Formats: sequence, C-alpha cells, structure tokens
Amino acid sequence: MIDAPRTVIFVHGVQWERNAILKGYSTPLADGIQRQAPSTRFRFKEVLWSDVVEGTERAIIQAGTLISVIDSPTLKEVAWRLLQQMFGRMHLPLAESGKEALFTKKISEQVAGGDDLKAKAFSAILDILLYESGAFKTPIQQTVIDALDGCRGEAAPVLFGHSLGSVIAFDVVKRKASGLKRPPVFGLVTAGSPLGVLKRSPTSPKSFSDVLKKKIDWMNFYDADDFLAFWNPLRKFGYAGYVRDHTINPSEIPFYSHIKYWDNSEIARELADLATTGE
Repeated sequence: MIDAPRTVIFVHGVQWERNAILKGYSTPLADGIQRQAPSTRFRFKEVLWSDVVEGTERAIIQAGTLISVIDSPTLKEVAWRLLQQMFGRMHLPLAESGKEALFTKKISEQVAGGDDLKAKAFSAILDILLYESGAFKTPIQQTVIDALDGCRGEAAPVLFGHSLGSVIAFDVVKRKASGLKRPPVFGLVTAGSPLGVLKRSPTSPKSFSDVLKKKIDWMNFYDADDFLAFWNPLRKFGYAGYVRDHTINPSEIPFYSHIKYWDNSEIARELADLATTGE
C-alpha cells in the first residue's frame, strides 16, 4: 500500500458524552475514506474535547440556569434560536414560552423525567455557549493545535470539522495562519456548520483572508433538513468566494441528519481526494 501524503484530522462538534465513550465515533467516516482508495494507507487523528467542559456542564444542568453562562445579548439570541429549532424539530415542548422564564429556570427541571433527547439538546447548547463565552476557547482549541503539531514535518493535513467542530477548526486555522510560511492545513471540510449564525469573519485580518481564499481548499456540506444547520449554505452569510457549498441528504430523519455526516460517502470522497493530493 502507498501512504497518503496528508493526515486527516477529525474535529468533533457538540458532544454529550465523555471522550472515552465517544472515542472512535469518526470510524465510519475513516472507513469510508479508506474505501475510496483501498490501495492507500491513510493516517487519521481524532480530536475529542468533551472532557474539557463536561464537569462544568453537569454542574450547570444540576444546579444552574442557562442565563448563568450567557453573558451577552448575542449569545442569548443564539441560545433561543437553537432551543426553538432543536426542540421544534424533535417535537418536544419547551417548559416555558418566554425567553427570560426559560433561561432562568433550572436546566435540571427542563430535563427532568429522563428525557434523553432534551438532555442531549441542552448539552449541545451548553457546548456552544461555553465555547462562545470565551473561558473554554483556549483549552478546546489546544486539542486541535496538538493534533496539528503532531503533523509537523509532513505535508499540511486536511481538517474536517463537524458542527461546532467546524467553528473550532476555523478559529484554529485563523489563529495559526499568521506568521507561518505555509497554511496550517491544506484542505478544510465542514459539515452541519454553524459558522454563519456564530458570525465568524473570513475577511479579517487581511492576511488570513488571503490564505483562506487562495491557499486552502474549503468545502462545506449541509443538509437542508438538518435541525442544527438551518443557517446554511455558508455563501449566504458572507463566505462566498472562500467556500464551496454542497447540499447532501445523509438521513431522511431530521434529528439524525446532523450526526449522519459521519457516515456519508460524498464527504468521504472529498476527504480522500484532499488527503491524496500531492504538493
């Protein structure tokens, strides 16, 4: 077998279990990449970061309120939109109709009764809010930087970011793009990305804008039925000229669309193409 010149790094999105339980979640996509080129030996790295926030989230769910982790009107609006979208698509009623009442009500009361979907929905929202609030950005980004640093001496890797993982990947690429002789990644593939609603700018700073537009191949996959990707395609949110949007249908069931990107042949084919592209 021949070795692919580039490593594929998987960055996970919202996570509702600890790292040890989620380890290997990227295996279906890795297997799909391998099937695209059976004579090639691919290298994979999986980035999990749930353990960074898990303890805080459990404490918030048991004793806190959503408003305790929302420190700006923008985050509150994002949280409300996510709650409405996620609960509406899952046909789960919100306990309170008003924003303030919901945000100040204990989350433990919202997920009482063993409703696994509600618990996962709140865990997903907390992942986003804790990352966006700032306190956890650096340690979460460091998990991706460690994976990139493990590829030193090799051709620039391919970075796959799912859901919130696409935002983390984008932030890391922007952070690492300055001061380097070459881009930190060769290709960026995103799926179910909330980059549009979380308002990341591809145009600032100018040095990053040039790298993103001219030196990084970026493909964004989305399903219009994905309950967490209602803000796609990204080209409508200021990313035109930087990204190629591609719509796919990974699942007929809206709730599962968001997690079925991990088992999609079109995404696997794109990643395999990027990983086997030489200098």
